[in-house]
Amino acid sequence: RNFLTQSLQSVGSYNSSMLMIPPNAAAVAVLSGIVMQHPEDISWKEDAAYIRDLAKKMHESTLMRGKKDQSRLLQLFENMADTLNRSRPADLEEPAADDDFATVAEMRYVMMRMEQAERKLKTEVNESGFAAGKDMIKHESAILGTMAKVIALEEYGYSPDEDYDGYAQRIVQGARAAINAAEGGDFSTYELSLSKVSTACQECHAAYKNN
Repeated sequence: RNFLTQSLQSVGSYNSSMLMIPPNAAAVAVLSGIVMQHPEDISWKEDAAYIRDLAKKMHESTLMRGKKDQSRLLQLFENMADTLNRSRPADLEEPAADDDFATVAEMRYVMMRMEQAERKLKTEVNESGFAAGKDMIKHESAILGTMAKVIALEEYGYSPDEDYDGYAQRIVQGARAAINAAEGGDFSTYELSLSKVSTACQECHAAYKNN
């Protein structure tokens, strides 16, 4: 949400961030789908289907530079923000009842968000700044692990497959280990967890990306 706020505030910021908008919108769609199924009470749960639908519309077509798409996405995002703030606009379309995760969040964009998280965890954290980066590490690791679980759902077309599911589970485990390492202030374990995530990603891509 913070990323989209910054990226859509002007045509210039939209143009410079355009390529990363679809992965982040896909992540919002995924998280909204999870909220819809979550057993606990979440403040915007009753509106999660609307937020998921708005996020889907933000990345379902190829984006073009310039004011037209910036204005269109800004309107979608403002509707999303209002809905998250429990002020859902009355004229929103009713979301499709049967949309699954693969329908609202294209796999390539989910994978791009995972790659974004992995890259940020590798490049923006060093030992001296490890403690200060704790919140970011936990956030990005949670996103990484969550997206890895989602792309192992049958609707994405690869699962059930023992090898593919194993790669996804290794990424989930590595993300959890990174969160635990951040909580415990253990930088060595954090580095090891990211190395395991990277290895799982590389091996999975080698086996499946061109198939």
